[in-house]
Amino acid sequence: MADKIDSRWLPLVVLLKETPEFSAEKMAASLLSADASAQTAISLREIGVAFHNFHVTYRKIPGSQNVREGKRGINGDAPYPFSWRVALLPFLENNDLFEQYRFDEPWDSEHNLTLVEKMPDVYRCPLAPPDQASGESNYLGFATEDGGLGITGHSMADFTDGTSSTALIIAAKKSVPWTKPVDITKRVDLPDSDVEPFNDESIFILKADATVERMSPIDRPKLHKMIIRNDGERIE
Repeated sequence: MADKIDSRWLPLVVLLKETPEFSAEKMAASLLSADASAQTAISLREIGVAFHNFHVTYRKIPGSQNVREGKRGINGDAPYPFSWRVALLPFLENNDLFEQYRFDEPWDSEHNLTLVEKMPDVYRCPLAPPDQASGESNYLGFATEDGGLGITGHSMADFTDGTSSTALIIAAKKSVPWTKPVDITKRVDLPDSDVEPFNDESIFILKADATVERMSPIDRPKLHKMIIRNDGERIE
């Protein structure tokens, strides 16, 4: 397990391994988990900055289902929606991958499916279980009309509850192919919620001001309030 830990932690592991009552494996697992949590927070902050840079350019943030102006379906049908993860690629130093995406085809067309395996590292959650499918991301938003992410996106002016109080994206156990334009639509305070914690009972929340909050254990009533951007509810 030591080969999976950030090298800066290794001297501590070696020192503690020499203590008889200490379990090196337990400490290594703990450090590995802490490092994964830190990397998850860093990735979410990077995504948050990308949302804001997108807003600077387009005066709105991307939503769960986006369409590219001027792009129609192959037969002239309505444009095919694409995910916010695809929309943010140019703002995450992945413009080449963005240019490979065919916006006149659905996300699961033969060509676009070849891009699933090319998921950028920033969308790969370090806390994901080891058996999770390649190309799946645990970073999802809340795709409701009053949700922080929304269906087609919002202007920052629409966050009347304040960007520091509104959840935009979460990192939790549920995952989807990163190019698929789907996010969370169920209420998080109900028993069949799509929001389930990682093994340590934590979720990570990217708020609309690009800051990250760790919630452990999940406070579902609070999280439900955080999702809604414009209800005037005060969050303690």
